Amino acid sequence: MWYFVFRRQPLKSLFLACHIMFLILVRIPFWTTVYTLIPGLRPRRTWSVVRSLTVLLLNAVMEALFFTDMNVSQPINLAAEENGSGFVWIDPVPELVTGGIRELAEINNVKAVRTGGYWFGPRDVPAGQRAMVGEKVIYHVHAAIIDALAGYRYLIEDVGFEPQNIILSGDSAAVDLGDTHTEPGSSMHRNASSDYITLLFKSRYCTRALVGRHPLEMANTSMCISPASRKLVDTPGMFGGLPPTCIFIGDAEIFLDQVRTLRDRLRTANGEEKIKYMEWADVTHDPFMWPWHEPERTLALREIAKWLEEI
Repeated sequence: MWYFVFRRQPLKSLFLACHIMFLILVRIPFWTTVYTLIPGLRPRRTWSVVRSLTVLLLNAVMEALFFTDMNVSQPINLAAEENGSGFVWIDPVPELVTGGIRELAEINNVKAVRTGGYWFGPRDVPAGQRAMVGEKVIYHVHAAIIDALAGYRYLIEDVGFEPQNIILSGDSAAVDLGDTHTEPGSSMHRNASSDYITLLFKSRYCTRALVGRHPLEMANTSMCISPASRKLVDTPGMFGGLPPTCIFIGDAEIFLDQVRTLRDRLRTANGEEKIKYMEWADVTHDPFMWPWHEPERTLALREIAKWLEEI
């Protein structure tokens, strides 16, 4: 396990100094010349030199993080009334953590605790106001399912949103942490240079961190961890009963093949008309967070907004 090998000082500072100097003095000048003179060697032939270098820089940042540390922020310790950021406290719901999720949590000693959420929006009113009749809300969920359950209950019971008006969103959603889409020629290999999170997943750190005390192989057969795993036993109803769903993926991403597998499973179980699938050419991972990924970023957001208005 080579990740975080330089997390302690003075090795961390020494590594970062060398890493930055090598990036500025060698990698950037070299690849600027190569990308300018030989467009075919860019991560994507259609990409500009600037976009190609941007992805190179993001990869360099990921390298620095994985060889040193990620500076994970500490749990929330600021009361809601002490800030004006739209923050609200969310009470835990241990009674809703059941079945397989509960078993996974208990083995890793994960408990439901009070957490926090943030409201974003143009309305100049206190955070956590009661929902209006028919009002919709986008609930952005990022992997932590126990916290997500608490937030979902908060939106329904405390704020008064109707379940059908809660739109779940997420990003950076790997759907095969069991790594069953890694054969030669797969998107994990052919898109390695056009994605900036390749190191993150090839290291398998994310998988090891998520399974915790469970065997690493468990990620291959867990519906929660790897819904697109080729080793997953597909039982009747496993993927059925979903609300209208939109999936976005760029064909320059390492996740492309696994997301296609998930798309096929969802469409088989729910019908093609219920699963909107957007696969955009020459788009890398999570373009919505990068202003430099235009015009694809704005065009994709407009198409998603149109879909949201129709459902």
